[in-house]
Amino acid sequence: MTLAACHDDERALPNPCQAQKANPLTFHFVERTGSITQDTTYTNQTVGFVAPGAPYTAYQWQIGPLTQRSTRTFGLVFDDQTVGNIKVRLIATRPPNRACFAKDDGVDTLDKVLTLMPWSARSPMYGRYQGALKSAPRDTFTVRVYLEQFPSHCT
Repeated sequence: MTLAACHDDERALPNPCQAQKANPLTFHFVERTGSITQDTTYTNQTVGFVAPGAPYTAYQWQIGPLTQRSTRTFGLVFDDQTVGNIKVRLIATRPPNRACFAKDDGVDTLDKVLTLMPWSARSPMYGRYQGALKSAPRDTFTVRVYLEQFPSHCT
């Protein structure tokens, strides 16, 4: 008697590395209102720098040419004179994932640019906009975007 084996079950096994990223590092800039901003904010306020938690265990921040920090989160105040683009680099350490990435050393680096605008500048999207949905082009709507000025004593 001969028994044949079916190998269809092997194809059904999920790949545990399929959804993994070689460098999963992210970080956010947070304005004093608690809102996350992608890359542009106003001067004369505290800007939060927030790195992810676990699996990361150590952090090295470099903000511009002079400022360094080694905590997961912190805030910096940028005065009215500090405007333009500031390079922000985060180097974070986590346990290596060699099961999925043979050469993974567990050190991830991410560079972003934070753009600081003076409070007196208007947001590039400040104004009134008229729009419509593609499915109903005659049904228009208006969106107003305005800059809310915070009193100088707020922190």
